[in-house]
Amino acid sequence: MSNQLFSFDDKNLKEEKIDSVSKLIKKIEQNTKSKKRIYYRGHSEKKYKLIPSIARFNDFKYLGIEIPPNTNFKEAEKNFLTRFRKHTYEHKGRILSMWEALFLARHYELPVRLLDWSTNPLVALYNATFYEKDEDVKDKDGIIWYFTRKEYDGQDIDVYNDTDPLNIPGVRLIYPFNPTPKMTAQCSVFTIHQHPWEDLRYMKKNKYASQKKPNKNNHLDIKEGGRYVIPYKKKKEIQLDLYKLGINTLTLHLDLPHIVTGLKQRESINYLTKPEKI
Repeated sequence: MSNQLFSFDDKNLKEEKIDSVSKLIKKIEQNTKSKKRIYYRGHSEKKYKLIPSIARFNDFKYLGIEIPPNTNFKEAEKNFLTRFRKHTYEHKGRILSMWEALFLARHYELPVRLLDWSTNPLVALYNATFYEKDEDVKDKDGIIWYFTRKEYDGQDIDVYNDTDPLNIPGVRLIYPFNPTPKMTAQCSVFTIHQHPWEDLRYMKKNKYASQKKPNKNNHLDIKEGGRYVIPYKKKKEIQLDLYKLGINTLTLHLDLPHIVTGLKQRESINYLTKPEKI
């Protein structure tokens, strides 16, 4: 492995197609021979950016205003978390730590600087193929991004202390404690981004330099990785196979709104496959 900084945008990085669950499993078996832990993220549209929700301007459409792309959201995120901690007190009976507030905020889709990944490739495949009835991504190829991390002894971020997560430099891998069943079911991990508006797809062009050891000012935990493209014509077939394997809305989301979605999904699959029972 050269000292050159890895980039998801590298023209030499092969873009492999995955048209079935079994093909993904074979690829995973090949990639895990080195015994390195791999982290996965699925997008239902391969052109979606690799940026945290705080930098996705569409999340702010409900405000009725256009937010310019050069906006610094650090102050907005800080305000979100302060108010979130205030309003969750009556539900939790205590003030949440900053880390717990950050994890719960992400769970409930409050825009923050965390980007979701999973240690389970089938969870990523589900996210790359799932779409609601009225979404326009059903005719778009999906994608799975994956990476391995740089290993440093004693350099994991400690989420059990009073470190302010908003002051962590670079792009770091976070192993969360799981305040919700959904995070456990989805084998959740996160990357936390000092500059969340910088797209990870083009990280070679940003300020993080390749380093052998962590630097207090700049640090990128991603060592190497790749991407799998999911042809849109195979999304429905893959969804059916994932359902048979127990990877579906009911098993991954575990909250009331998604239970409703999952039950409708189950009925649709019953109709398509016509089994006696599911």
